[in-house]
Amino acid sequence: MNHEENERTKKRLGMANIDVEENRTQVQSIQQELQRIKQEYKETEKLLQQTKDLHQQTALVRNKFKAECDQYKLELSSLEKNLETAEQDLLQTKDLLQKATQEKNIIRAELEQSQLQYSITSMSLEGSPGGNRFSEAAQTRPRDARPRSDGSVSSATSRYLSESALSREFSVLLVKVSVKLTSGHCVLLATYFDLPRSKLDRIRKDSDTPGITLLDVMKERSIINMYDVSNLQQALADIDLHDINQTLVKPYQEKIDPLMYERHKVGQQDKK
Repeated sequence: MNHEENERTKKRLGMANIDVEENRTQVQSIQQELQRIKQEYKETEKLLQQTKDLHQQTALVRNKFKAECDQYKLELSSLEKNLETAEQDLLQTKDLLQKATQEKNIIRAELEQSQLQYSITSMSLEGSPGGNRFSEAAQTRPRDARPRSDGSVSSATSRYLSESALSREFSVLLVKVSVKLTSGHCVLLATYFDLPRSKLDRIRKDSDTPGITLLDVMKERSIINMYDVSNLQQALADIDLHDINQTLVKPYQEKIDPLMYERHKVGQQDKK
């Protein structure tokens, strides 16, 4: 009887041990699963923290970008205002330049008018009776001419101008011719006389008085002088500016004493 009870007790103990072992295995499994869940939780917390950090960085970048945009807007607004001011200044400068150009043209016209008036007045005084008029006439007549008893000169060559009158008339001629010449005419004449490039550029740059500049260069290079404008005559004829030639240059050349012309004539220019 006792033996059977011992056996049953052993069996119950064996089964209990088996249950304990199974329970131990389940506990270990649960502990391992819990450990895995803890590890995943830590990784999730770490990822969440990274996400928070990234969100903060994004917010900082967004705020910085917004601040830069605001700054750019302010700079753009300032630039637009400066541009408007510059445009207004440019318009004012343009108006001032136009007014200055108009005033310069008026002054130039007044100067030309004054030169012409001076020449007319000088010629009128030269033709008035008395005093030094006879002495100037004596300078223009040939050596064999003789004054009459009334003071006049018998020779037909009294129509030639004296040197002083010729000098004034030459200045007037240059002004009148320069007014007639356009920029295109001046460049054409400069090319005709084979002027150096530097002189041609000087004429081109003078957009207001290219004629005066051209004639000054021609005087500098002895293409013309107050006794001989034949080179200018020929050039005007060759480029078909006959009106200037016939109304201004040719009549002037006819007022020069042939003796003075021969003494001071310039060399002939090669024609293009």
